[in-house]
Amino acid sequence: EIIPYLYIDYKAFLKKSNQYYLIDVRSDIEWEQEHLDNSINIPIDEFDIDFEDFIKNTYSTNKKTIILYCSSQNRSKMAYDMITDKFPDNKIRILSDDLNSIM
Repeated sequence: EIIPYLYIDYKAFLKKSNQYYLIDVRSDIEWEQEHLDNSINIPIDEFDIDFEDFIKNTYSTNKKTIILYCSSQNRSKMAYDMITDKFPDNKIRILSDDLNSIM
């Protein structure tokens, strides 16, 4: 079964940013160079382990919608697929805007 991706644009995110977790799935180096304010860096290469830690330590106490972003949506979609397999009840979105247009 193919699960359709759900998106949110940056303007909609900004209107209610306190209702979301913003997760940057790019590498540590990319995140250090630039990232969106209040984002959490969970690189796709370490996503399996680090996301489970995030769920246990952060998400479990405050179940906000999760927004994933990267530079081109490719890694965000990979992370989305990993999450929906393990945590099908989560509210997950992919940031639809290109990161370069936001920064």
